[in-house]
Amino acid sequence: MNKSFDLFKDRELAKKLFSHIKSKVSHFSNLKIMEFCGTHTHNIFQYGFRYAFQPNLKFIAGPGCPVCVTSDNELAEAFWLLEKRGVGVITYGDLLKVPYNGKSLFDYRSEGFSIEIVYSAIDALSIAKKKSDKEWVFLGVGFETTIPATSALLDLVVRTGIKNLSVISFHKNTKSIISALGSLGELRVDGILLPGHVSAVVGWQYFNDINAFGIPSVVVGFEPLDILYGIKELIDMIEKGERGIKCAYKRAVQEEGNRKMLDSINKFFDVTDCNWRGLGNIKNGGFEIKPEYSIYNARKRYKIENIEVLSKQNQCLCGDVLIGKIEPIECPSFDVLCNPDAPLGPCMVSHEGTCLAYYKWSRING
Repeated sequence: MNKSFDLFKDRELAKKLFSHIKSKVSHFSNLKIMEFCGTHTHNIFQYGFRYAFQPNLKFIAGPGCPVCVTSDNELAEAFWLLEKRGVGVITYGDLLKVPYNGKSLFDYRSEGFSIEIVYSAIDALSIAKKKSDKEWVFLGVGFETTIPATSALLDLVVRTGIKNLSVISFHKNTKSIISALGSLGELRVDGILLPGHVSAVVGWQYFNDINAFGIPSVVVGFEPLDILYGIKELIDMIEKGERGIKCAYKRAVQEEGNRKMLDSINKFFDVTDCNWRGLGNIKNGGFEIKPEYSIYNARKRYKIENIEVLSKQNQCLCGDVLIGKIEPIECPSFDVLCNPDAPLGPCMVSHEGTCLAYYKWSRING
């Protein structure tokens, strides 16, 4: 292990900080903190923090799983490309088992459709070059953290002049979803732990819109002491009645963000309205490839429009889980009809999914 990170895992320091927070929250009743990021959800479980501060403090998982918020509209587009245009699809593995209308990309793959799994967007270029007899579409999934990788892929596609690879953007804008949750009255929390990975790209002032809702927020990292320190900072703000945003992850996050990454996003993408699972169409909720690069935009290249989105009732309440309306254990299907081997929705599929976190880590499941 890199010794520079040992400090953030130090057991004795963690015990002291935990005891300090435990003492502070003892003065509260039914305090609610939302962790936006799906990785935070899993780590808060893994490190034993989710239940450790109850009944004084409760954590509520937010919509911070990009695969989970990928909508049926977008999955319908991917399935349409496979069925109607006969293209090959390149995607991250997390999207493979997400069901739509009773079917997933995994099912299509088992039926012989061309679907390739990559760990990096750049790998899509190698696939398109090696299998040049077929047209390929890369599914750009993720928040601002992964858009720079898609931008890098687009840059290479433009510079190399490769003809058989295009991109469809399912990328989501985290800034917009916080505003949407607040406007819809779904931010029924006392504070928010903001995502460290996204903030490393966009900067912590990116989330300033949250000030309109009077909820204190802290950008937090992912190691045990990172999370505890972020919770401590947030509790301090709540105690003092402070509002605004603080950054508790300054070793990775700058106020203005990563300029090179932001420039790469701005070069290839415009902010646009976008459909989010659980919330519907969100103003400025996503990113679309700029018109000047429309030749590389699969929606334009293959004239994707007016696709009928089927809605097969499958007893999945993933949408309610994503906005913190319910916990996964309140869904009647949880661990009864829905589990990682037979998921009814994306929240049980993605490694950042809230339902998977509860299934894997919750004491209810032993």
